[in-house]
Amino acid sequence: MGIIQSGVPRARHTPIYRAFLLDAAIVSLLFLGVYFTRAIASSTFVTWDEPAWVYRSANFLMALLRRDPGDTLLTGHPGVLIMWSGAASLAWSALVHKTVSTSQLAAIDALPGLDVHDPEVMRQLGLLLPAAKGGIALLHALAIVGVYALLRRLLGRRYAVAGALLLALDPFYLGHSRVLHMDALTAELMLLSLLSILVYARDGTRRHLLLSGGVAALAILTKSYGLVIVPLAGLALIAPLIAPALRHKSAAPADGCRAAPTLRAGVGCSGGWPEMWCCGAAWPCWCLLF
Repeated sequence: MGIIQSGVPRARHTPIYRAFLLDAAIVSLLFLGVYFTRAIASSTFVTWDEPAWVYRSANFLMALLRRDPGDTLLTGHPGVLIMWSGAASLAWSALVHKTVSTSQLAAIDALPGLDVHDPEVMRQLGLLLPAAKGGIALLHALAIVGVYALLRRLLGRRYAVAGALLLALDPFYLGHSRVLHMDALTAELMLLSLLSILVYARDGTRRHLLLSGGVAALAILTKSYGLVIVPLAGLALIAPLIAPALRHKSAAPADGCRAAPTLRAGVGCSGGWPEMWCCGAAWPCWCLLF
């Protein structure tokens, strides 16, 4: 009795499956490696402003629980993504791990201000610091995975792996990304935005244009110098318009309206700041989404 074989040759699909499995393995190893190098013994050393971010994260969380978004404006950085990650980590520790109590959070929220010379206040914040740092390690791991994915699209797998590993293991960056602070995360988001706009400039894929605008907004919400990415992204957008040689090589559309999706994505992500939910600036932001 003969065996009926499929008319679709296996050789055609095997490279695709192998490539998918290889990328999945690389992404998994990168994510786990970056996460655990940031999360394990994360409070071995403490910078002087980490207690301040614990204080802000606790106040941010309590303001959300009170449904008072107006109280989420706690610093001028504005540090929104850091406070979101810290607040989420504290909430997770309180609800799941039971290592943080609501009385601890209420005591921090009841403080009239942060007095770094008060030993009791600093002791309370020091107890909450390990619980507040889980979210920031997760964000760093996701950012490095995103860098790998975009570099693979631009340069290929070999260069993407090399670039992601060099970034993840750089001592200066590694040290900064182990603390509850803004600079490492802002740099990652700016890099992701720039890589996304480069992919769009070459391939013309609208999703990368939207991604660039959204990630740029998150960078600005994390620390205000993230605005630096705006003129850099603008250069990538207008280069095909002013350089004929680039215009022929670029797959991106040459019309001037292509910046509109970036604006919409960027302004839309600014809705991640609860302070904007209760002020007049929120209405034009949401209107630009539609």
